This record gives sequence, structure tokens and C-alpha cells, in this order.
Amino acid sequence: MDYAEIYVIPGTFDANKLQAIRNVPVIFHAPHTSHGFNIVGRDKSFSNAVQTIKQFADYFGEKRVIVHPGVSFDIVSTPEQNISGYKILEDAGIKLIIENMPRIGIDGKSILFGSTPSELKLLLSAVKSDLCVDIGHAICAANYYKKDPLSFIDEFLGLNPFMFHFCDGDYASVTDVHKSLGEGNFPLTKILTKLTSRKDKKELIISLETPKKGDLRGLSEDLKNIARLRGILDPAKLK
Repeated sequence: MDYAEIYVIPGTFDANKLQAIRNVPVIFHAPHTSHGFNIVGRDKSFSNAVQTIKQFADYFGEKRVIVHPGVSFDIVSTPEQNISGYKILEDAGIKLIIENMPRIGIDGKSILFGSTPSELKLLLSAVKSDLCVDIGHAICAANYYKKDPLSFIDEFLGLNPFMFHFCDGDYASVTDVHKSLGEGNFPLTKILTKLTSRKDKKELIISLETPKKGDLRGLSEDLKNIARLRGILDPAKLK
């Protein structure tokens, strides 16, 4: 295992349960709005989440945290609202990794900020942060804007991302659906060819965001997807 991406649920830090993986390299993912964390709706839930993130970060000695732009459910959140929230996290000692979003939320109604390279540039120019490009999010946004998904991914690559989120899904959808590799219709080989041939020649860091399929505490489906990813990354298959 190269590293583990840990999704932080507020109030769940327990050093005893983490001891077995303490020496595994990690990157953290901040909670979603479903767990009360929203950088543009900063309330007690936000404060509790930040406290838990800091507990995990201190325990592992790793400050990098992937954080979604915030959500205003009735209107689109503004750059200023997001920047203000990210700066609070910065001041708390968190090393930000901002993630791109689809344009439409999973509820099919919410309009999300951070779905285009230009919106992300506004955030990246205002706060010190790396970028995580979620390939599924980029494809959904491209479909919303009626752009070619592969060309749209190229635009995100121009921002020199630090890492990627990867899964399979519905190539024509505007809403995010995570599927195991090979179970959707994303052009996985074409996408990975782009990621491995970037001009910046950065190390390719990929977190798989594939479903557990009921094996919530096990790794069986993860191991299958890792094997599938390695098969696709075989240089002979990328020619």
C-alpha cells in the first residue's frame, strides 16, 4: 500500500483503533456536508469537524487534508465565502488540498461552486493549496457545460494537480455516481494515458473512490479495483 486516504468523520478520533495503521502514509479527506462540515456554513458542526481533523493530523503527523468547496443549498456559494472558510483551516495549521466539484450536487438540485478550472483558479490564487482533480466530478461538470469530457480534463491538468480521485461511472451523467473500475463506461485507458503523460512529470498519486459493495470493513473490493487499475496502467496497454 502506497498510502491511505482517510475520510474523517467528526467526533470519531480514537487512538486505540488507529494504532495498527499509525505507520502507514496517509492523506485526509475532510467530512462532506452529510457529516455537518461546510466551509461556507460555519457553525458548531464545522468547529467540531476541524477539531477532529486536527486530532487525526496530530496523531499521524500529517497535515494534508482534501477539502471540498462549500455548499449554499439555495444559491451558489461565492468565491469570497469559500476563501474565508479555507483561510480558517489554513490558520488551524491544515495543509489544504482543494478538490474540484461537479456542477450539480448528488441531490440533483444543488448548484456547486468549484466545477470549472476558472473557479478553482480563484481559490488557488487566494489560499495556499494543492489541487485534487476528481475525474468523475470533472466528467459530470463537462456534461453539464456540454463540453467534451476529455478536453475538459485537459483544462484541469493545466492547473498542475497534486493528486487525483478515480473511479468508473456514467460517462453521460451530470451527477456523480461511483462505480468499480470496469463497471461503468468511462474511457479509463484514455484518461489514465493523459494522467501519466503530463508535462509536469509529477508523481502520479491516485486515490480510488470505488464502492465497498457491502464489505464496509474489508478490503476485498478495494483489492479488486487496485488490481484493475494496475492492469490499465500497464505501459503496454497505454500505447
